[in-house]
Amino acid sequence: AAVERLSNLVGALAIDATNQNLMNAIIEATVQAAESNDQDLSRLQQELIERVPPDTAHFILGTIELNRGNIKAASQQLEIAVADNKNMPGMLNNLAYALLQEENPDLERALKFSNLAVESMPKHPAIRETRGQILLKLKRYPECIADLEYALSDRTLRPAVRQGLAEAYDAIGQKQFA
Repeated sequence: AAVERLSNLVGALAIDATNQNLMNAIIEATVQAAESNDQDLSRLQQELIERVPPDTAHFILGTIELNRGNIKAASQQLEIAVADNKNMPGMLNNLAYALLQEENPDLERALKFSNLAVESMPKHPAIRETRGQILLKLKRYPECIADLEYALSDRTLRPAVRQGLAEAYDAIGQKQFA
């Protein structure tokens, strides 16, 4: 099914390379394909990456590296992507997250990209969670709590969000919420 999906996306890309929904589907499918060892899937993934605009290709490659835990490589790819396009909230969010994960994170810079992502998609829990985690590291607890509490609406984020909330509430002396 995954090979067929990627094959269909390659065909669709030849028909309408400007369709944003198609780009979103390509990004999702190629990132998922990176987790597979299937050679046909890898070939189709590479073909799609070669056919999308450069900023999208770097976004895909950066996200794949981020998912693999290769923070430095992820940051490099995402930096290139964002230099070409500051209009994709997912791209901005992934760069902010990668910057947060670096050994010596530039938190103010990460916050700048995260704020841009939140401005574009203020109701997206994962984007708010990223900003909440950055604000937590910056010890800006009230802002952090607001973002993290918003992010609780996404069940998949709850473990990390609850840990961040506990730390923030503890830091402001509200142990009953921690």
